[in-house]
Amino acid sequence: MSTAMSTTTSWSSTPTQPELSNAGDTVCGVICILILTLGLLGNIPAIIHFSLDLTSKIYQNEKKLCFDSLFVCISITDALICAGIFPIMLSFLEGRDGVFFKNPVFCEVWGVTWTVLPYLSVFLVAMLSFTRTYTLVSPLKTVRCKYVLGSVAAYTIFLVIRSSVPLVASTYTNTSYTYFPDSVLCQEDVPTVNTYWHLKMISNQVQLLFPIFPVSISAIVSFVVLHARKRTMDCSRKVAKMQRGATVTILLVTVLYWLCNVPVVVNYMYFHVMFRGGHTYTQMYGTVFMHWYSWPATISLSVGLNSLLNPVIYLTRMKRFREFFIKGYERIAAAEHISVTKIISQKERLRYKT
Repeated sequence: MSTAMSTTTSWSSTPTQPELSNAGDTVCGVICILILTLGLLGNIPAIIHFSLDLTSKIYQNEKKLCFDSLFVCISITDALICAGIFPIMLSFLEGRDGVFFKNPVFCEVWGVTWTVLPYLSVFLVAMLSFTRTYTLVSPLKTVRCKYVLGSVAAYTIFLVIRSSVPLVASTYTNTSYTYFPDSVLCQEDVPTVNTYWHLKMISNQVQLLFPIFPVSISAIVSFVVLHARKRTMDCSRKVAKMQRGATVTILLVTVLYWLCNVPVVVNYMYFHVMFRGGHTYTQMYGTVFMHWYSWPATISLSVGLNSLLNPVIYLTRMKRFREFFIKGYERIAAAEHISVTKIISQKERLRYKT
């Protein structure tokens, strides 16, 4: 998710830019802190839970193996996104100074990683939704998990190669990863509006917008199939309840994806269409919010909130994950209580000896 702001560096540094809001940056910094802490606290247990399910043969079959594998991939991606918020948080709290982003190597590595993760997250949600719909429409057919995971691996490799272009072909594309205070990101800097810039903009929009259609179609088909089965009662109530529960969970993940990823698509399309129409950056992003917060809100914070809220859906919709989550933190609390008790008893013994 780069390039949109990269061509605006000369414009965004003009005297006409609106004054930065310290209160707004503080609010964004606090949101980043919540994403970082709560997101990791939710996604790390999710990774462990779904990974343990993969090794368990009690509940496992080819269909569930595929779903658990996708949930592991989504949880890992979400955890990395939440961890990647850390340098953005520091930049917000330090007056958009950049902090870690000042280091060119860190900026390049982080820029490539952050460009890959949001697109990969969107693709994984699309695969999860499509796979679930396929199992509902064709319950007797086997889901080939290796093909699903192979598609994920191939797309990940494609994203890494695509995002590494500024590093390996900078001589030909005249691009590099640079920190931009207005977006609070290390992004691909395309200094001139050329064919590569237009292709990059179109690619960004297509990769974010295209999954919306199969995801939406899958959601509609799943709803229709479940409604039809409920009327015909062609399966037992227990099985029907389990199918409805799993489908509703995936539908909620899909709706959350919609809410958190559509705004950045709208922002990209707005920028591209208005720019091609001859509007200047000041005309398009002249207000305080549009200039300083529209890109961070749609690219960073909305993506981070998506990663934060996915484990909340797992907690509310998956009984086994909820039990695992609660027991895990109860054990941690009990271990901390025991360690604190030991420390207090040791201090009392030392005091008694003296």
